[in-house]
Amino acid sequence: AKTVRRDRTSSFPSRGVICGIVFPISCLMAYEMETGRRVSSLLYMGLTSLSVVCTSFARVNVGAHYPSDTIAGVFMGLAVQRMGTLSLGVWDVFGSPITDDGMYALSSEAFIERGDLLKRSSWGALVAAVSLSYIVTLVSMRGFWQKCNYVFGLLFSCLTFRFVYLNPSLTASGFSVAPLAVEGLRPHLKVFLISCLLLGYGMKTRGKKGAWRIANFVLLYHLSLMLLLWYRLRRADEL
Repeated sequence: AKTVRRDRTSSFPSRGVICGIVFPISCLMAYEMETGRRVSSLLYMGLTSLSVVCTSFARVNVGAHYPSDTIAGVFMGLAVQRMGTLSLGVWDVFGSPITDDGMYALSSEAFIERGDLLKRSSWGALVAAVSLSYIVTLVSMRGFWQKCNYVFGLLFSCLTFRFVYLNPSLTASGFSVAPLAVEGLRPHLKVFLISCLLLGYGMKTRGKKGAWRIANFVLLYHLSLMLLLWYRLRRADEL
């Protein structure tokens, strides 16, 4: 392999391979949850294997990793995915299990709309979620995960949205956003492309140092959160 880049942090294990396992499995799980359709084990194995092979080859080929790094990345990726699946039960603790009855208000009158977003939001929960996201990111900006500020920005914005706006138990009146009711691919595609732009920006600027890393996290975190709010608070005539 011809070395075209060299990181200052340890190459063991491969972060790329870890993501190559976690991302496709998570996407397929999200598809199952949203559509109610089962995905075959063969598709899980095929898509994940393809992702791992391509990622491993690319990382070793550019000299960023040894083969042993990618093998370790496979095992860590499986472990991370398993822990993530088990952690779904944590939402039960917050009174917001992964079910329609748990995530959404029991009455359509308690759904949050654009006009009453400020009034019906749980500000205490929002401040707590934002603060925890900042703290974890700042603490993690050292060593192995120091270039993952853009990943934290995209990830923690989703967790913040889930905790604050899909958790009716936080408010006395049981407010939440309405269930996602989108017919067809087009609305999904639009927000997917915007998300790819945010991801691309994060990957392009991840090598920045110092205050840039913090600024990138802040930008991606808040833009992603606003994108989620815009996407989920659209009027019926916009669907």
